[in-house]
Amino acid sequence: MLRLSQISIENFKNVLQGTINLTTLPEGPSILGLYGQNGSGKTSLIEAIELLKYLLQGKSLPASFADYIHVDSPYARVIYEFEMSLPNESEQDKSYLLRYEVSIRAAGSSSTQTDGPFQSPDHTPSTTASANQPGLAVEVFSEVLRYSELQANGRHGRLTTLIDTVSSVKPFGPASKAALLFGKDHPAGRSLRTDLEYHMRFARWTGRSAIFCDEFQRLLQEAPDHTAVPASLIGAVHDYGRNGLFVISKSDIGEISLPDGTLIPMDRSVTISTVSETELRYVVDGMNLVLGEIVPGLGIGHRILSRELMSDGREGVQIQLVSEKNEKTIPLKYESPGIKKIISVLHLLIRVYNQTDITVAIDELDAGIFEYLLGELLRILASKGKGQLIFTSHNLRPLETIDKQFVAFTTTNPKERYLRMSGVGSSSNLRDFYYRDLQLGGQRESLYDTTNNFDIALAFRQAGGQFEGTER
Repeated sequence: MLRLSQISIENFKNVLQGTINLTTLPEGPSILGLYGQNGSGKTSLIEAIELLKYLLQGKSLPASFADYIHVDSPYARVIYEFEMSLPNESEQDKSYLLRYEVSIRAAGSSSTQTDGPFQSPDHTPSTTASANQPGLAVEVFSEVLRYSELQANGRHGRLTTLIDTVSSVKPFGPASKAALLFGKDHPAGRSLRTDLEYHMRFARWTGRSAIFCDEFQRLLQEAPDHTAVPASLIGAVHDYGRNGLFVISKSDIGEISLPDGTLIPMDRSVTISTVSETELRYVVDGMNLVLGEIVPGLGIGHRILSRELMSDGREGVQIQLVSEKNEKTIPLKYESPGIKKIISVLHLLIRVYNQTDITVAIDELDAGIFEYLLGELLRILASKGKGQLIFTSHNLRPLETIDKQFVAFTTTNPKERYLRMSGVGSSSNLRDFYYRDLQLGGQRESLYDTTNNFDIALAFRQAGGQFEGTER
């Protein structure tokens, strides 16, 4: 099992500081629903998880991430904590805490933070990165990876640093640290260390994580002691980013993601391999079992429009998703936005219900979904699910259907963006309690920038006068 247990955000969009713990029930699900005022940092949390997915996959960050850095800061920093279990041949599985710290900045900007072994030749932070890195908009730097074994009570001991690209002259510091990753036979082997530093520097200069880039992972797998705990922890997180972490933003609605990573759009036909078409059949069959219970009589399928060779020489098929209801078949693109939203997230919610090693983060889960249905879906996942679900929502119905420990709120304070509600009794209705605190306060931070109905009405009236005075 591997799950996110805590996220700390600094200078990321409108979040100057914010830390949020993710609750996990023993042998049960991990659910987090984030609520709050518009523009208060809900989407920022989902985008911080999207950043993590790019980093763990070893992909170059899109240029858009440069815009996520707070306007008054030269960099943004995020700290991710994971809890995971690794098999142990001689005894029961052991649990570990892994902490990953990372910073990003716009290419070409300077920073007060040092860059460790990835500094420019004069050992000063590079200020000409954009000139030397054509097309690079955002840099990844200052990565630190630490771990510790978790005790039965959930506490951990002193964190051991595995990789530190900030303060070390070399990325692994003394030979004893390198031995944790690459074995004792050649921790100081010059060719290995040279290869590592070259590949990690190249990853940095292509906007990727120096730790989770494919080149570093390959060298890690080739090391003689690659099955030791430190290397296994890094490998497990890298695999989690590729196969266990899914992020759905507002712009992603309208697609079905297959296990092999293929995206099937709902609004147009697409050519996929015959292997992916077979996977699509299995995914759709599973979805229809649940979809028919959620929306009685509704099912989905696909039609093969033609067969053709793909650019890589594989046999492909052009397919279109369809909706099947009341013995009528229509292209799925003509269904309502709410139906398409349910379909686009359903296959991932099915995995959250059944798998312990999956994390799904969804922005605006409630968009287009009937509020009673939303509440019941979340009630089922929170009581019987196995995986991890993180979502944002404006619909308050789930506050009445899931436990208060699965809910967090944004505040009006950019230096403390996230909090858990205090003072909520075991028999309290969290929805009513939240409404009361919006109006009267009572938490350590304000949850809502107060608005005045009279001022709003006056503004509407004045705006109307402006329109009436406009020449037509």
